[in-house]
Amino acid sequence: MRLHDLFEATEKKGTYAAAKFDSDSKKVIADFVKDNKIPSPLDTDKLHCTVIFSKAHIPNFEAAGKYDEPMECKPDGFDVWNTQKEGVRCLVLKLKCPEFVARHKALMKEYPEATYDYDEFKVHVTLSYNIGDMDIKNLPEIKQSLMLVSEYTTPLDDNFAKKNSS
Repeated sequence: MRLHDLFEATEKKGTYAAAKFDSDSKKVIADFVKDNKIPSPLDTDKLHCTVIFSKAHIPNFEAAGKYDEPMECKPDGFDVWNTQKEGVRCLVLKLKCPEFVARHKALMKEYPEATYDYDEFKVHVTLSYNIGDMDIKNLPEIKQSLMLVSEYTTPLDDNFAKKNSS
């Protein structure tokens, strides 16, 4: 390996890959957020489900692009997670999607250099990175399935949540 190649490899950030929803799913989420007055909602075009969050760069990784068949995700309640900013909470919609879990596991197996910092892979979509003191107990359930249709990759930005929780 040439010194230039070694330097370039160490300069690269980790690898991030996520899946996008189809337009009907984005509308379902956007309407839910609006109807329930969710504070600081994500822009509809930024809604996604993370499949790889690796602090290590995966040099040969390529996202799948458009899926041959959409992956159906069934809403499974809400949760509040702490963000990178102390005292700031995000709202996530938990999803059941065995195909997406299988995709994550297959990628982790295919790319052993990939890292994952959490005990368990949880399929979810973040609705807001800063819900303040909102109480989520009375949020109605979302009954419509949501469809993941394509996958993309970017260099890992491990401050994404921090930047979006303002």
